[in-house]
Amino acid sequence: MITAEVAREIAVPYTDQVVFPETVMIDLPESVDRRFPGWAGPVLVLSVENQGVCAWGVPLGGENPEILVGGDIKNAGGWTRGTTRYCRDAAEFAATRRWDESCFSQGPLLQAQAPNSTMSRSTRYSADIRQVGRVIPSIGGSETAR
Repeated sequence: MITAEVAREIAVPYTDQVVFPETVMIDLPESVDRRFPGWAGPVLVLSVENQGVCAWGVPLGGENPEILVGGDIKNAGGWTRGTTRYCRDAAEFAATRRWDESCFSQGPLLQAQAPNSTMSRSTRYSADIRQVGRVIPSIGGSETAR
């Protein structure tokens, strides 16, 4: 069950805009500006990504509805507008977001999400990665203790 408190908590990792339960917004198949394009039925909107690129919601009418993500979605062929299943249920959605927040709040966090960057790997990453109290392998393969 997604209460107002849980909705605010799971929005934190990606600074999503909370929709439900404060507002009941139903995304209908006949909507021109549909948040869940291609989905056959109505969807209860839970939250919207901080820049409005995609939204998460629950399809209405099922016994244990899964969580959907709809909008601009990246797949093997590139970016497309569509809708896909994101999690099996609200409990898994909350657990996933709690995990993400626990990772984000432990800093520093290295994310390598731009494989087509024009910079070389050696330019993007320093060979001297430091983190207090831990031994971390540097990009070059040697270890640095700090």
